[in-house]
Amino acid sequence: MLAAPHFARAEDTSNAPSPVQVLAREFGAVGLTAELNSEEYFGAVQARVGAYTALDSGDADPALRLTNTVVPVNATFALTQDARWFVKLAASDIDAEASSHGDTLSRSATQSALAQLQYRPRPGTLIGLGVTYEKARVDLEGGGRIEAPGAGLRLDLLQRLGAHAGLAAKVLWTNGASTATIPLGGGLVLTDKADAPRTYVQLGVLGLVQNKDWTVVPEGWSLRPAGRLIFQRKDVADSVNSLGVFEAGGVQDYGEVMVSARLQKDELRPGRLAPFVELGGEAPFRNTVPGPAADPPLAYAKLGAYVRTGRWGFLNAYYAYRDSLDGSFRSGTAEVLLSLAL
Repeated sequence: MLAAPHFARAEDTSNAPSPVQVLAREFGAVGLTAELNSEEYFGAVQARVGAYTALDSGDADPALRLTNTVVPVNATFALTQDARWFVKLAASDIDAEASSHGDTLSRSATQSALAQLQYRPRPGTLIGLGVTYEKARVDLEGGGRIEAPGAGLRLDLLQRLGAHAGLAAKVLWTNGASTATIPLGGGLVLTDKADAPRTYVQLGVLGLVQNKDWTVVPEGWSLRPAGRLIFQRKDVADSVNSLGVFEAGGVQDYGEVMVSARLQKDELRPGRLAPFVELGGEAPFRNTVPGPAADPPLAYAKLGAYVRTGRWGFLNAYYAYRDSLDGSFRSGTAEVLLSLAL
């Protein structure tokens, strides 16, 4: 059991690092904080699954093109001066558009909010548990619409694995109903509502290699290898639509693994731009989502920069590109991520 936070006046710790400094040193240096705060991978999975669902079942040779814009904002506040208890507030907006062979399939917008209590039981470990709310809307070509609000829980874990590596994990569970509205013509509108709880799991192991560790790395830069596993399960319940027709539900799974390596300039001075470039690949290991039979592996490239804002804030901006290299799938994601520790 986690001990309840103690708010009594602590002993004089004027020479000790502040709680915010503790978080930055233990988790920020390896990149764990940015990994947890980013919504790039979550947004990319939702866009890919959504595009597969919207794809015409008769399109045996798709040429999917996805564009995503992701804007998360995160703020962490210290509750105690012993750097054990924190509160994290976060909000994000994800906008996506999908097309195949130049024809628009869907446009979607998802907004989410998170309030989380975080506990640091020992140096190098941070556990967070909070409540989240999400509202998603998908506009389909032809005038159809899908709306899916949901609320749930999110569990986070940051764990240092020595001086040169760390683990960032998030588990998100949301429960809500998905309502589809499809115009049939002649004034007829088909509606269908079904419960669709979703579980999303993201595990990332990040490394840090500097010139002092390996002289191949340029002085003042760092090499950051990473491996990730992402899995999502959506359990769509059976339903009866507005025409009285039974609609069978089912379990929709999607999972992928990803490896990458980032070369990043190390810069901690406020206002100084620190560029980075990242290359890698990702491959699905499970897919039961309705859509194309082929679910190709993807080459991955990312170009961006980060800048320190104020004492303990960071702004990350980058563009990530995914390509199947066979013309069947291309995706571009632009993310602007603001992380504040106060």
